[in-house]
Amino acid sequence: MKFDISTKYFSLPFKNSFKTGSHIYKSKEGFIVKILSDGEVGYGEVSPLTGFSIESLKESSYAIESLKCAIKGIEFSKEGIFDELKYYLDKCPSAYFGVETALLDIFSKQENLSVAKYLNPNCKNKIKVNGIAGIHSIEDNFDSIKVKMGFNNFWEDI
Repeated sequence: MKFDISTKYFSLPFKNSFKTGSHIYKSKEGFIVKILSDGEVGYGEVSPLTGFSIESLKESSYAIESLKCAIKGIEFSKEGIFDELKYYLDKCPSAYFGVETALLDIFSKQENLSVAKYLNPNCKNKIKVNGIAGIHSIEDNFDSIKVKMGFNNFWEDI
């Protein structure tokens, strides 16, 4: 199999700022990874977070470009392409995740399965997620709300 990788930058402003222990995020930026192989298209996302991820968006971009140049025009097995990811993207987990997701998207489509079913045939069809207090409310119909603590002083948290 040959793999043709392309990326497209995006920046999406948040409706409301998102506060973590050390940062306030007003937008999300990253790359959409698109991989073409054997008539299938796979997509992934690379979005390292400043202050959380070990690599920057620029470092992720450079790592993907290195991988892209290294594999251009070369045939790989499914296992072989993952070896290339380990070599070129190992120090950039966000880039690794985005490219790996795009590859798994292709391989699952070839088997006519969802990515979840491709990875685990016994997976559940639905998962529950939680909302975040301050961003979501009871009216948003989450079964649980996550409360972030330690951003304010003790009395404000209470």
